[in-house]
Amino acid sequence: MARLTDSTLREGAQACGVAFSLADRKRLASLLAAVGVDELEVGIATPLDADLPALLRHCRRLQERFSSQIALWCRCRKEDILHAAALEPDLLALSIPGSDRHLEQRLGRSRQWALATVARAAEIALRHGVSRLALGIEDASRADIGFVLALVEAAQACGFCRVRLADTVGIWSPAAVTRAVRMACASAPGLEVALHTHNDFGMATANAIAGLEAGAARVDVTALGLGERAGAARLEEVAAWLEVTGRGPGYRLDLLPALSRLAAKIARRPLDPYRPVIGARIFACDTGLHLHGLQRSPELYEPFAPERLGRRRMFFYGAKVGRRALAGKLRELGCQVSDRDLIRLTQEVRRRSANLGRPLADAELLRLAQG
Repeated sequence: MARLTDSTLREGAQACGVAFSLADRKRLASLLAAVGVDELEVGIATPLDADLPALLRHCRRLQERFSSQIALWCRCRKEDILHAAALEPDLLALSIPGSDRHLEQRLGRSRQWALATVARAAEIALRHGVSRLALGIEDASRADIGFVLALVEAAQACGFCRVRLADTVGIWSPAAVTRAVRMACASAPGLEVALHTHNDFGMATANAIAGLEAGAARVDVTALGLGERAGAARLEEVAAWLEVTGRGPGYRLDLLPALSRLAAKIARRPLDPYRPVIGARIFACDTGLHLHGLQRSPELYEPFAPERLGRRRMFFYGAKVGRRALAGKLRELGCQVSDRDLIRLTQEVRRRSANLGRPLADAELLRLAQG
């Protein structure tokens, strides 16, 4: 069964212009837990985050009602690891660069240093009571795959329970993700493989799903896809896909619109009414062929019922209407017309709608049909 780690409170908080207050973080955590997200990555373990202890206490109270585990992100530095251990998360995710450009240009370090650092960080964390460790391999998509696999094998040898391959700049494609995940799974059988995808080329959700299909046990998501630059894989899209295809553990899709509205308000981001899954108008239709199909059997043109998200269908009749769809609408309004009148009426509805630049209201349709 595929699992989701939500990183709205860590990756999402890194989105430019976003600054979550403690109250914001608590409200988001509560809704995320209610949705049924398997794990909440609630922040970065650093003494600079004065609100983190209070947030973790809130998340532990949520565990009395929901099953979401609590994770923290941490650098492989002793002082950060000790601070994280004192907060007692369910899982601590340590991060190490996987690409030479990050190791050499950002840190001035070598691959050997990275391997030694992973081993030393794991020893410190385990010795100070951290029971579950994940290793995040930063910039894995631009790293030498041989070295990525060396880090995966080192993680298994050092007592990590999970590795997370990060597409830090969003350049992976679904085919590339599939190859990398399969190689990581084969390299360390029994080690949980996770994936962190970015949306720089609009592929974060597709890459996350490709990773799950290739054998990844879990993927990172954020509400609205909030995150650095173009953001990350969208919780609402991945969760809905898992549920609709029967691969999810039971996420509350009906809570996704409320969660998305909250995230949009806090982050001061507009919500496109035609945004996948959560858009208020994604079940709106005014095309004749689709209208007729939806009248006959909604699943012909819908991947899932709008009621699953607390939505409803919206049908409009105007410049693109067809005869069969219009006849169905008129029957709904209690009006019957002959086939000959229906041809004329369809042409008139199209003409008037085009002139007005909008669909016609029910009363306008009836006046045309009865006039």
